[in-house]
Amino acid sequence: MGRAFGTRFVKIEAPLPTLRTSRSVLTLEPTPGFTMPCEDEVKDGLTVGRVASAAGVTPDAVRYYERLRLISRATRTPSGYRLFDGADVDRVRAIRRAQALGMSLAEIGALFPQGRLGRAECRRVRRLVAEKIAETDARIVDLRKFRHDLRSHLDACDRAIDRGGEVPCLVLAPDAAQSDSRTTGRNA
Repeated sequence: MGRAFGTRFVKIEAPLPTLRTSRSVLTLEPTPGFTMPCEDEVKDGLTVGRVASAAGVTPDAVRYYERLRLISRATRTPSGYRLFDGADVDRVRAIRRAQALGMSLAEIGALFPQGRLGRAECRRVRRLVAEKIAETDARIVDLRKFRHDLRSHLDACDRAIDRGGEVPCLVLAPDAAQSDSRTTGRNA
């Protein structure tokens, strides 16, 4: 008979230990009437692991979202298991979609203060998405300027290498870059 330990199965050749007392026999084998309370406890809800698996996140992320109050506080079983419902899975998925759009957890928390996803929340999401578009456009402008600066440095390097001889790196030696821009009439 095999017993599961972690992900491995171990075959037990000898019978399981038995303790005999004057009143009853205690074994490690399930007997009629034997129950496992933890199975009964989790059947009315979803554990952290199941919510995480269904939403495509880690169990730590679910606990973190609960701590930040982005999802409802889980009920607890007598043994301490957190129990969530299907709405929490949907909520975690919504959080992940909002994060994929560049929203911070603080912004997400402000979007859904009462845990609803109605018309008012849709307006707030729209406003925030419009802000994200404006921020993205500004970043694109900054990145284009940065690319232009990089291109100028690359051109300065190419000119220095083409001249040959022992020349300092124009990108790392700012004095040399300034003297190069004076001699060529271009900014390095």
